[in-house]
Amino acid sequence: METKNNKEIVSRDQTSRAEAGGQMVTKHSGIDPSKIFENMHVTLRPIDADGTDGVTAGHRTSGQGEPIRETPLVAAGLHQQNNQSAERPMIYPLMPKVPTYIQEKYNSEDYVPLVASFGPYYGAIHNNPANQRLMFVEKFKPKALEWFVRGTGSDENSWLEHVRGMVPDLRLSYPERDTYKYHNYDFALMMLQDACLAILIMGVTNQEYSDMELLYNHLGAATVVTVVRDSFLLQNQIPFVFIRALLHNKFGVFKGEARWRKHIVATCHGSRLRTDIPIFWAEEAGDPDHFVEALKITHLAGWKRENKILGVVQNMPTSEVSREDRTEEERSVLFKDYYAMHSVTELKGKGIYVEPNQTNSFKNITFKSGWLNGTLQLPVDYVNYSTRAAYSNIIAYEMSPGNHSQDYTMTAYVHLMKSLLQTPMDVEELQANGTIVNMLGSDLEVIDLYRDIYTFGTNCSSRYGEICQKMVEHYNNKTKTWFAEFMYTYFRSPWTVIALVGSVLVVILTFIQTYYAAKPK
Repeated sequence: METKNNKEIVSRDQTSRAEAGGQMVTKHSGIDPSKIFENMHVTLRPIDADGTDGVTAGHRTSGQGEPIRETPLVAAGLHQQNNQSAERPMIYPLMPKVPTYIQEKYNSEDYVPLVASFGPYYGAIHNNPANQRLMFVEKFKPKALEWFVRGTGSDENSWLEHVRGMVPDLRLSYPERDTYKYHNYDFALMMLQDACLAILIMGVTNQEYSDMELLYNHLGAATVVTVVRDSFLLQNQIPFVFIRALLHNKFGVFKGEARWRKHIVATCHGSRLRTDIPIFWAEEAGDPDHFVEALKITHLAGWKRENKILGVVQNMPTSEVSREDRTEEERSVLFKDYYAMHSVTELKGKGIYVEPNQTNSFKNITFKSGWLNGTLQLPVDYVNYSTRAAYSNIIAYEMSPGNHSQDYTMTAYVHLMKSLLQTPMDVEELQANGTIVNMLGSDLEVIDLYRDIYTFGTNCSSRYGEICQKMVEHYNNKTKTWFAEFMYTYFRSPWTVIALVGSVLVVILTFIQTYYAAKPK
């Protein structure tokens, strides 16, 4: 089928050029797919008359002996990347990779797709027996493309034709060694099909019935859930600007924006919020490079609670916090000694209580110390099947060379949760006050989830140093904690209260008995 489509496209390439300027025109009615890429800061290159996509004469061979052609941009390698405009610097590949030693040593399964590949890193599954488990979803991807083009007014060949014109730019989003093995046609088809699958998956988290029905009927519930998990792996990404352009064409700007934002927020904060989310994304936050960065921005941005209705914080903080923007006080906190943290139940015994914060932001973790009690405010954390892989890949992104902001908030947050959650009683306490929503089952699974996420030796003091310091000072303050210890020891349950009252009555009665026994008649 691919060969047939290729011939059809080449035939159209030879006959559909405009006489002026050699620009390509489409013969299809409806929406012109080329229009959706006008705001993507890339150039649509017309396909050469010989149908070669402007490839070089040089060839490489694949594992099956087929010639592999390269574009001039790809053949130029890093030289082309280093000469990008200031608008999009290419010091590092746009789609980062997890360092090899991390994949080999720390929960490697968290960085590898289980059922679905997105982009070229795991896309060459036909020549790799180790990736044959991805074939089931791979065979469904043409259905995803068919679903996408439905209602756009253009057919699959028209869409593929214009994506082929973008191939030189899309290749620059990945290292050359990961893209050279693809013909331009194969690369374009892969990127288009993968993006369509990613867009279709958004309908599942947003609970769009027609999308759910299509996916569940063809893939089954277990596979669909795993595809969602695979879509948030750092080394399994498609440029966000490409997906966003397709969304705008399929659904329109308003609904297209709502679809991806609801998808990200539902993944971070639970699908129950999907109907309460205004479609707002602060300009200062910018467009994420990929979905892993979108996850991080959403976790750090948070939501504002007003009259029990969730709305977006208008001045949304971004993950881009440069070293120059930090105050002297913040910089000094980064180098403070490590503060040993205690579990939730230990903190409660000293009068330190945990409650949800008002913004649900991972950056907005605060501690307030009162005369007798203290309050630690944490974001609400929705723990589910995808949480470990999602957090592990956000942390890998923070630790990658592409993290220019040097911001390690997610890494510090996970380490803080490791300290707070030591026993199932700690999880129960956070569930009781609404700080954790456990969708895994047992409380022990939540503890194991955080323990299994590697934080590279980073502790919570690197981001929450001042908070940790205040908590330790309150914890060790005898004047503030003696009353809390008394209340926790004797008033934590009705039985301890009864025991205390009984003990007091025994003492009083014993005193009265002794008094009257000793009093002379």
